[in-house]
Amino acid sequence: SKAAKAAEDNKIVAARVEQVHKRRKSEMIKIQCKHENKLESAAKRKERIQEKAYSPDDKLERAKLHKLANDANLSTVQKRLDDKMLTVIERKELNVASKAAKAAKDNKIVAT
Repeated sequence: SKAAKAAEDNKIVAARVEQVHKRRKSEMIKIQCKHENKLESAAKRKERIQEKAYSPDDKLERAKLHKLANDANLSTVQKRLDDKMLTVIERKELNVASKAAKAAKDNKIVAT
């Protein structure tokens, strides 16, 4: 009968609607859990940062490390510059010596 078929169709539709509602509810719970986890991890991160920021020992330690790194950087840069200047001076001396040798050779050729 038509009434039985309509009741059957209504049951199928009601079951589908119920599935959709369950799926939405579970998705909402997942989203809510993710949001809570993000807030919790952000709070922990903020707390760790504040602990580090207000610790005088950590500040001093970081300042020392920063100074050491800068000093190391400066000494390596100075060493490179010294090496470059040394090679420049050596090249200049070689150039002057070769020019002097060439000039001496030219003078001998002219003199003979």
